[in-house]
Amino acid sequence: MNSSPPSSAPAKRRKKQPKSCRLVRLPTSVVRLIFSHLEDLPLDQICICRALHPFLLDRLYSLVGLSTVRKIRSFASALAHHPERARLVITLRLYEKAFTSGKDTVIDLQCGDKGAGQLHDFATAPSCEDVIGIGLLKDIICRLPVVHLLVIWGDQLASHLFSPDTVAQPNFPRLRHLFIVCEVNPHNASAPDLWRHLGSLSSLDLLIVHHLNSSAAGDVLNLDTATHVAPRSILVKHLIVKKALSLGPGFRRILQSLAVGLREVEIDGWVVYPSLLDDLALLPPTVERLEISLGQAGCAPPDTAADVAFRKGMSIMDRARRDDLGLSTRPLSTSLASLPNLVTVILQGDIVSSATFEYLADLEHLKWLRLGTHTRFSTDDVVDFVWAAPAL
Repeated sequence: MNSSPPSSAPAKRRKKQPKSCRLVRLPTSVVRLIFSHLEDLPLDQICICRALHPFLLDRLYSLVGLSTVRKIRSFASALAHHPERARLVITLRLYEKAFTSGKDTVIDLQCGDKGAGQLHDFATAPSCEDVIGIGLLKDIICRLPVVHLLVIWGDQLASHLFSPDTVAQPNFPRLRHLFIVCEVNPHNASAPDLWRHLGSLSSLDLLIVHHLNSSAAGDVLNLDTATHVAPRSILVKHLIVKKALSLGPGFRRILQSLAVGLREVEIDGWVVYPSLLDDLALLPPTVERLEISLGQAGCAPPDTAADVAFRKGMSIMDRARRDDLGLSTRPLSTSLASLPNLVTVILQGDIVSSATFEYLADLEHLKWLRLGTHTRFSTDDVVDFVWAAPAL
């Protein structure tokens, strides 16, 4: 008889548990800081755990760029399947040229409702036959309740997206910052009804417009019903016009359309009409910061392909002569009297004279004056100004 104790069953090997991600143990603020550098990493090499997935979504959806038809279709499908992610989008970028050139010419900028009302269809059967048009882009924007920065490459596209009937929709987001890059075309003015439609926006803090071209005289008297811009109708606190190709007399209606409450104006132009600086008197008296850079000395050197394309494809002297704009403008002087609340003035280019310093000295709140490169002035005028300026 075998008295040996019964042999115990062989112990089962425990499966190795996957190690938890150490990032999960960090404070939430630190994890968000790490994910803020996500754009520096190639996305095809990122592998994360399920616990970090919400942080990844927050980062990916915070800035959405729809540069191709394929990306529009993909984003529309994502919104249809996961409508809750619409609240993650803070910045939206749209590109006109990617939709209207090449083999993917599927967006007709003259058909404002093309593709509207089909966003819900992407949840069931998204396909290449879906109509990608202005109407679909409007529907997408109205699905993003917290987006506050909109960047648009193309003034025609911007004009259509801000039509009064679109902005009047109850779901249209309250945009805080708007950045518009006009199409670089030295022979055509920017969208004539763009500024009329911008008057429909009531929540803007910052408006930046690049490569504005209003060289044609246009409706100087602002009488055309199709492009009329009501005086003091554009509500914005900061207006920046950067690298304007040319500013003709029609720019006056833009200056007079800016509403009371405007705090900052920056104009950076290459070719301007002679009385531009006199027309600054049309600005509301609430302006506190004024920065003017005119002429080739004032404009920054080209840093984009669009800048280079414009300068190669257009003779500035010929265009200035044809439009009767001139390469110089009268110095800044009398219009300063209409801006009594100026605190900061920055001037660059050949736009200063003795009268400029006389009017600057009369500004009670002026604390900062900066004269940029290639700005000619007299030392005696500067000394007299320093002694006379009350706030310096």
